Amino acid sequence: MGHKVTNKSVYDLGKKELKNRTELKLDSGLKIGCNHSDLSSLVSIDAEQGSYRLGWDFQRRDAVLQYTRKNGAGTFKFKQVVPGMHWEVVPSPVVELSTKLLDKQQFKDSLKLVYDFQNRFGE
Repeated sequence: MGHKVTNKSVYDLGKKELKNRTELKLDSGLKIGCNHSDLSSLVSIDAEQGSYRLGWDFQRRDAVLQYTRKNGAGTFKFKQVVPGMHWEVVPSPVVELSTKLLDKQQFKDSLKLVYDFQNRFGE
């Protein structure tokens, strides 16, 4: 079984913050990542397999599940956040639908609809 490990570090001179992301990609298609920030002491991990993504933030104790479906007509995203392990807010997803109405050389037009059930906010 083969795998690939990548590491990316970025230092922000203005904020004096070092951000690091380490990612492991397996032959099965599973991606496992770990993020760290020295300024905010942020540590989070995530796993992605196909259309599904699962994440965990250790500092805030937030869990995230995301499903993305792409087809010829557009993209559908379903994202559920469980802030601070407060499971009483489930289900309260963010649902997003985006599509390109016209995609020609002379004229391009797209549409993006988002509704956040937790915050009761749409755009």
